[in-house]
Amino acid sequence: MIDISLVKYLSRNKIIWTIHNLYGHELFFPKLEKLIRRHSAKKADGSITHCNRAKKEVQKELGIPFNKKYMIPYGNFITGL
Repeated sequence: MIDISLVKYLSRNKIIWTIHNLYGHELFFPKLEKLIRRHSAKKADGSITHCNRAKKEVQKELGIPFNKKYMIPYGNFITGL
């Protein structure tokens, strides 16, 4: 949590978080992970998800304000369509 705050303060740049997974695949400390992710969501200037469903889940779980969420569709690599 300190890393994000420190980088943001020192670099004076915006932080955009691309959220691929709501939580890690192996949760050893779920409460701590949730706390860290909520903190990261607050400190980020924006977040990106790849579908509307994920955007809604992120809003609900992490409390990211609507104006800080963006959805950029993730394309597929299926040929011959």
